[in-house]
Amino acid sequence: MDLVPVAAPAAYLATCPAVDHHHPVVRDLAARLWRDASPSAPLRAGRGRPHDAVAFASAAFHHVRDRVCHSMDSGEQHVTWPASDVLARSTGICYAKAHALAAFLRSQGLPAAPAAYGCWGAGAEPPRWAGSHQASSESLGRAG
Repeated sequence: MDLVPVAAPAAYLATCPAVDHHHPVVRDLAARLWRDASPSAPLRAGRGRPHDAVAFASAAFHHVRDRVCHSMDSGEQHVTWPASDVLARSTGICYAKAHALAAFLRSQGLPAAPAAYGCWGAGAEPPRWAGSHQASSESLGRAG
């Protein structure tokens, strides 16, 4: 698997209320996943070999998929939103799980954004819950 270069990686590495990748809960768990996935690589994926970044991304994906219960399945009444809350409580609906995965990746220097934020049609208003988390076309280096 090849890593895909991003035109404006800063847009995909920024912190926001939902993808709070600097939170200690996110950073500590991400550091453990990085060490387990790539024991010979430096902690920051941006300085590691591409294989190490892919191994970490796979470990992060599997952690969120397998260890964070979907709220509808678990019956959890608390609505998690920021990645740190999702990971601390190990529960969240689909968008919350996407926040957790993006936070894991960003915490190790890998540009990421929840894909659901770009799934509405051209010219359509994003849902209110998306807030300011959607990167604009300009910030991503694309013409609108």
